Amino acid sequence: EPVEVPSNVVALKERVAREFVECARLRKVTNEEERPYESRYEERRILQRLRKSAQALVDENGEMSDEVRGIVGAVNGLLGANFVETEEPGAATAPLQLAVDQLGSDQVQLVHRLEALNHMAMLCCERQQHPDAIKYLTEAKELYAQATSPGAPELTPLDCGPGHIAADRLERMHTDTLFYLAQAHGHVGDAAKSAVYCHATLQRQLHCRDHDFERFEWCKNAMQLATYYSANQALAVAEHCLLAADHVLVTIPDAERREENGELTEKYLELRANIHLQWAE
Repeated sequence: EPVEVPSNVVALKERVAREFVECARLRKVTNEEERPYESRYEERRILQRLRKSAQALVDENGEMSDEVRGIVGAVNGLLGANFVETEEPGAATAPLQLAVDQLGSDQVQLVHRLEALNHMAMLCCERQQHPDAIKYLTEAKELYAQATSPGAPELTPLDCGPGHIAADRLERMHTDTLFYLAQAHGHVGDAAKSAVYCHATLQRQLHCRDHDFERFEWCKNAMQLATYYSANQALAVAEHCLLAADHVLVTIPDAERREENGELTEKYLELRANIHLQWAE
């Protein structure tokens, strides 16, 4: 397939803006069950073509400016995420590592870098490389602190404009960072840090704007935290976790907690009983 070479950096940026919009649309498509990733494969082809075009521009100019390096890094980050989300983690490592190497931390590139760091950490966790995951996540946490510090410039990532969309995306990614930190510290035997990050994750999920979290899993995690704090004599904190589990339990929608005949599901009844048992303990 012939590679379309942009005439200059401005033309590359305009094309990237158009193609990123199309990629975002493709990520939202619901595919047929027998071809669940069809639209994601189309997104992948777009990103691969973009990467080749950017490289062709670099080859033509003889050098890669910081701006073009950031664009290529963002493309690599999205390409790596595509491989992760289509269950091809082996193919995700190379583009994600390139993204981490290429992306900076200014207001345009920070979100893309943070996202690549989270995905690299997730891959490390899946491969039982938890110290490496903690390294990536620690940097991701530092980037979040930089982006939310007083006087920090407004974020303007390449695939969405400034404003609440970029800010909301940053907050969702930070929740992911804390979630993976809880996992990684738990696997290296640091139960105290794992509990701190788990608690922070649950709080952020509970207070997020769209309340987009899995309530059954949330209650189970809150109960595990209560067990940890109770064993460490932090009884007030343990009670707080159980009260929160009680609160979330009653917010589970009927469609998720009832059978078609209206009866409560076994899954819901078991969860409710376990919370009550933990109160008794």
